[in-house]
Amino acid sequence: MITILSYCDTNEKKNQLLNLITGLKSNFPERKILVYSHYQNLEPLYYKGADYYIFDITNPISTKVFSDWIYVYHQYKKFYRSGVDYGFAVIQMIKRSCLFLLSIGVKENLIINYDCSVDEIENISSIQIDDDKIGAFSFWGTGNENNPNPAINLTLMYLKISDIGKDFFESLTYEKYMSYDSSIIPESIFGKILNENFKDRWSLNDIKLNPTISLTDRKQVPSEHQLSNYFSTVLPTRNNFPGNNHKCLAIWTCTEKVNNIVVNINNTQYTLYNEIEGEYSEKSFFSHLPGGISIEEITLLSVNSKEIEPYHIDGLNEIYWKSNYHEPFFG
Repeated sequence: MITILSYCDTNEKKNQLLNLITGLKSNFPERKILVYSHYQNLEPLYYKGADYYIFDITNPISTKVFSDWIYVYHQYKKFYRSGVDYGFAVIQMIKRSCLFLLSIGVKENLIINYDCSVDEIENISSIQIDDDKIGAFSFWGTGNENNPNPAINLTLMYLKISDIGKDFFESLTYEKYMSYDSSIIPESIFGKILNENFKDRWSLNDIKLNPTISLTDRKQVPSEHQLSNYFSTVLPTRNNFPGNNHKCLAIWTCTEKVNNIVVNINNTQYTLYNEIEGEYSEKSFFSHLPGGISIEEITLLSVNSKEIEPYHIDGLNEIYWKSNYHEPFFG
């Protein structure tokens, strides 16, 4: 069995899921596929090739908050990105999918994420598990080789679920997750739980399935898109000033001066003009978006009055705007 963990809230992610299922069916026609989703608006078109589909209305978050920032000197701004902790939500997907599969007699389960590269999925055929091991896992990040509580990749693991047993999966509760030090990342929490229950009974898997949709990049423009001729980064962001949360569009890494951009928002076209002045206007673009309207998707239509292939930025929900913001920095 192959289980795909997913939260496909944009068209790019939905199409990636569809392509992954198609690729898996082509490479492993004998394997059944389960798609597990926390996103309630995923149309059947995108998972119709799967044998099973589970929609879980819950998507639990913990009280942890993770954040990072980048300073763009062209704009004298720090761009922040904060996010709540969905680590237990992923562990719960693992738990509930495995409990379901155990209930229908499945003994082994390969778990992957929806965004893994379709070009690399044939690599999973090389996963080997010794008879005395309960599964094969891969490390997440670096510095895990000698760590007693290694960070385990939650979206790539091969489990002998019948050997692991129902009791282990049922023990993966929110209360247990939150009982660990709040400074420990979810991957390390799972590594600690794994060692507490199966130390020396799991093996290391060294194959890689690289993600095609990075969670660390800030709205990187695909190199094959026409827009990359002008710039490689385009970031919807908002002011984080007292009484001013106006939404904006920030661009850097420009290959030529960008004076104006035409966008479509809610079926209305707007022309955005570069608000950066002086020498740095050659390298960056910054403009306030129209105010007083809901903005959940932005489509770029032209740059410097030259029409381009439409470039869509979606997934701009309330959580996105709350989590992505900027502040002035003059240090």
